[in-house]
Amino acid sequence: MEGYSTVETADILGVTPGSVRVTKHRALTELRAGLAPSRVTASATLPGPRRKSRSACAEARSQNGACPAVRR
Repeated sequence: MEGYSTVETADILGVTPGSVRVTKHRALTELRAGLAPSRVTASATLPGPRRKSRSACAEARSQNGACPAVRR
């Protein structure tokens, strides 16, 4: 409630001043997130390296004695 103190707003709404502060904080945080420019990072757009599962390594070892996911 613009122009009113936290205590005045709490009295008008019939809630505690702490509730008013928490609600205001949450609202401002959400507003900032909505207004912030979108940041796209490389990790968000590019897939990371894929690791072979243990079963794939066990299968590879049985065929040629080495797991392709392990570099030696």
